Amino acid sequence: MPVNQFVLGITHCIHEVMVTNGELSVRIQEGIHPSYINGFQLVAIVPEPSQMMTFGLGSFCMLIPKKRRK
Repeated sequence: MPVNQFVLGITHCIHEVMVTNGELSVRIQEGIHPSYINGFQLVAIVPEPSQMMTFGLGSFCMLIPKKRRK
């Protein structure tokens, strides 16, 4: 293992899971080689309403015709 470096697939892994029923279960099973789990992190990714509003307002502003000065 590299010293003080994170290497995807060696020191950690990333899994994206879509939860549709409101439940998430994690099962850890012993393998052939000795392995250790020092911890794991769960992150909920939920789109923020402010991002959607900003995109919607930006799109709306592009549709409004600009007035020309004479």
